[in-house]
Amino acid sequence: SNNLAIIYWEQGDFAQASLLMNEALEITRNIGNRRNQAYVSGNLASIERTLGRFVSSKRLMLEADLIFTRLKDDHAHHYVVGNLGDLDLIEGRLEDASDKFNAVASFAESIGDQELLTECHVRFGEVAFYSGEIAKAELQFRKAIGVAKAIDSGEYFMRAAIGLGRL
Repeated sequence: SNNLAIIYWEQGDFAQASLLMNEALEITRNIGNRRNQAYVSGNLASIERTLGRFVSSKRLMLEADLIFTRLKDDHAHHYVVGNLGDLDLIEGRLEDASDKFNAVASFAESIGDQELLTECHVRFGEVAFYSGEIAKAELQFRKAIGVAKAIDSGEYFMRAAIGLGRL
């Protein structure tokens, strides 16, 4: 169900993706596969966020984070922290979002994860943009573009370019 849900998600059919992802979550809970349960919870949280269901999204993110923390999976934990920051950003809690993104960026730097660091630059650009700090937003989006080019990431290059285009 999870893989099929991801296909619907990528095609933009979020309602069908949510239905199938909920089914996958129930299956992982029933069989006791905690790691997969956490990943499915995180995926479903992203779908719920896209559908504007922020309370459900946050609940699912926290569920995933609790499991990742118990499993001592720092990378997955910080991925969820970043997603919680995205939710803060959407809801206008810019300082909370920035704090979460700083934690993720520190982690990314500590392990040399350039892709995650690029995502953080995009996120910092978003926070600066919504804070009205246009010069700071531009700097962050340009940093993201530089790293995205270096690691050959079209996704982050486009996200940063879109951010620059909004300035």
